[in-house]
Amino acid sequence: MSLRPRLNEYIPHAPTPKQAASLLFEGKEMLFGGAAGGGKTDWILMAALQYMDVPGYSALLLRRTFPMLIKSDSLIPRSHEWLTGRARWNEDKKTWTFPSGARLEFGHMQYENDKNAFQAAAYQFIGLDELTQFSRTMYTYMFSRCRRPKDPRVELSRVPLRMRATSNPGGKGHNWVKMRFVEPGSCDGVKRVFIPSLISDNPYLDQEEYEEMLSELDPLERKQLMEGDWSSTISGGIIRREWFGRPMPILAAPRIRQVCRWWDLAATAEEDSLEDDNDYSVGSKVGMVDGYMYIMDVKRGRWSPMDTDRRIRNAADVVDGLGVVQGFDQDPGSAGKRDAGRFQRMLPRHKVVTERPTGDKLVRGRGFASACEAGNVFLIEGGWNEEFLAEMEAIGSDTDHDDQWDATVGAYNYLTGEVCPAAEIF
Repeated sequence: MSLRPRLNEYIPHAPTPKQAASLLFEGKEMLFGGAAGGGKTDWILMAALQYMDVPGYSALLLRRTFPMLIKSDSLIPRSHEWLTGRARWNEDKKTWTFPSGARLEFGHMQYENDKNAFQAAAYQFIGLDELTQFSRTMYTYMFSRCRRPKDPRVELSRVPLRMRATSNPGGKGHNWVKMRFVEPGSCDGVKRVFIPSLISDNPYLDQEEYEEMLSELDPLERKQLMEGDWSSTISGGIIRREWFGRPMPILAAPRIRQVCRWWDLAATAEEDSLEDDNDYSVGSKVGMVDGYMYIMDVKRGRWSPMDTDRRIRNAADVVDGLGVVQGFDQDPGSAGKRDAGRFQRMLPRHKVVTERPTGDKLVRGRGFASACEAGNVFLIEGGWNEEFLAEMEAIGSDTDHDDQWDATVGAYNYLTGEVCPAAEIF
C-alpha cells in the first residue's frame, strides 16, 4: 500500500487551495500552472519535499539551463530560503541531504544528450520546471530514471513514483505539452492531469501590480502568461497543421517506390550551440505515389561534424537502402563543390543529388505549401511528428528554426522535378 501524500516541516507555508489539491494527487503524471504568477515554483518544490522524512527518498528538480536554476526567486534560491538550517547543502553537487538521508538534487538539460548524464540515477520524484522549454524526448527519457525498491519491508517501496511539471503556455515545446496534458485524449489515450493555476489563485503575490507589468506584453504573450491561454500560438499563416490530417501507421500507407531523403545540414556543432538558438541538421524522407506525398521520417539534431556523417551513412545504408535518393543542399562556390564530392564519397553506392538553393525559401516552397493546402501531403506516424508540425505551423513568422521546412521542400522539389538548374546529380 502506497504512503499517502502529505505536508511536512520542510514546507514553510500553507499551500493555496489548488496547490494543496495537486499535492494530494498520487498518480504518475501531472502538469501544474498555465499562467505567470500562479505559484508554480513553490508548488513543484513542495511536491519534491513531501517525502523527505523517508530514508533513501530521492527527488530531482530540473530546469533547461543552469542559469535558470540560480536566478533570483528561482528553484535553488527558493530552496535555500526554505531549507537552510534544516538540511545540509552540497554546493558542488547542488544537492540537499536531510536528516533521514533523503536527498533533493537540482540539475539541467541544456542539450539533448545531457539527459544521458542521469543514466545511472534513480529517483522517486522528478520535477521539470517550465516544461515547454524541454523537448518531448528529454521528458519521456526521465521516466526511465523514476523507480523504487520492491521489498515491502522497506518504507521507500511505498512512496508513489511521480513525474511532475510546471509550465506557462508558449515556448519551443508548447505543442507537445499541450497535446500531452491540456487536450485530453489528443496524445495517446493515457490519463494525465493538468491543473491550471492563474494569478488569481495565488494570494502570496501582489496581483494588481503583477498584472500591470504583464499588460506591457504583446497580445499573444499576454494571453499566454496572464490568461493561461494554450490556444494562442505563433502562426506564420503559410501552413496549417490540420491540412496533414492524422498521421497514418506505416502499414496503412501505400507501397512507395519514389523516395528521396533530403539533408539540410547546420554549420554549428552541438558543443558550440547555445540553448535553442542554433540550427539543426535535418534529413527529411519523402515519398511520392500518384501525385500524393508521404513524409515518412525526419532525422533531426545538433550533431558534431563526425556524428553528422555517421548519422547520414546510417540513415542511407541501414534505414533507407539503395532505392532512396540522398539529396543535399550545396553551398555556393568552391566549398560547395568540395562538399558535393564528399557526399558522393561518403555514400558511394547511392544516388546522390546536390542543389545550390537560390532565391527566397518561401518561394522555393510554394509548390509544397500548395500541395499541403490541397490535402495531398500525409505524415507517417513517428516520434518526430509533433516537432515537425510545430515548425510547419510557424513558417512565415519570425521563427528561429526552419530546417525541417528546408529539408522537406528539398525532397518535394526533387520528386516533383522542381530542382533548380544548378542541381548536380552523381
